Amino acid sequence: MRIPQALAEEWRGEPAWLAELPRLAAECAARWQLRLEEPIDTPHSFVAPAGEAVLKLNAPSHFEADHEADALEHWGGGGAVRLLARDDGRRALLIERCVPGTELWNHGADEPAVLAELLPRLRLEPREPHPFRLLADEATVPGRHRLQGALLAGTGFEALKLVATALVAGALGNPAFATLGVSLVLGVWMNYFSRLVIFGASWAAVAGEVRRALGKEEPTAEPLDPPPLADAVPVPAGAGPYGVQPGGRGAFARGLVSGAGLAVVVWALTGRRR
Repeated sequence: MRIPQALAEEWRGEPAWLAELPRLAAECAARWQLRLEEPIDTPHSFVAPAGEAVLKLNAPSHFEADHEADALEHWGGGGAVRLLARDDGRRALLIERCVPGTELWNHGADEPAVLAELLPRLRLEPREPHPFRLLADEATVPGRHRLQGALLAGTGFEALKLVATALVAGALGNPAFATLGVSLVLGVWMNYFSRLVIFGASWAAVAGEVRRALGKEEPTAEPLDPPPLADAVPVPAGAGPYGVQPGGRGAFARGLVSGAGLAVVVWALTGRRR
């Protein structure tokens, strides 16, 4: 069984899973009596059509797919493909095949109109208890990391104000740039201000992961053991109502160099004004 190149590159951090893919696909094909076709070249999961069905295998660390089968079972074919069978131990799903399978962006249809009709069909309240995680819970950020992000963004904002002030003053002193130059500088200032806001929020979200990568913070939780191998659980038709990989020391060093470079620019510009 051929492993798509895009899949191998996306999950190169899971060499054991990539090596086991041919065996997992063969076991699923034997269990569900499938004749697998050529895999689809997608980086997200191993996807192989099999007649009127599709076999999908998710990587162990693909946490966004942990409850994919539960969601498909919950929707029951309403607004999404129908789940035919599942094997949680192998992280395998057997789903119905979309025919003809044309991507929306290649169809020529009105994409916003299609989504506007589709999304309300997917808004089904799950019955308690359910395994799904709330986005609000996923977005929880410790207070110290929010403070770090705010301080970084605030410091960058003050440096940006000094640079923008110097540039605007220089533009006003030149008749050729008195009008257009100010607009250009303000546009650049707003662009970089937006980047600072995003940078501060991003730092707050991943600060813990970066510190752990640098060995300065202990992990907050023990890694989960892989689920035990379980027999496939068929789903009757119509049943049921779907990392941060911080750059480590290299990225941290690049950030320090960038900050130092910005400080030098600010110092040079403010020195010239004096």
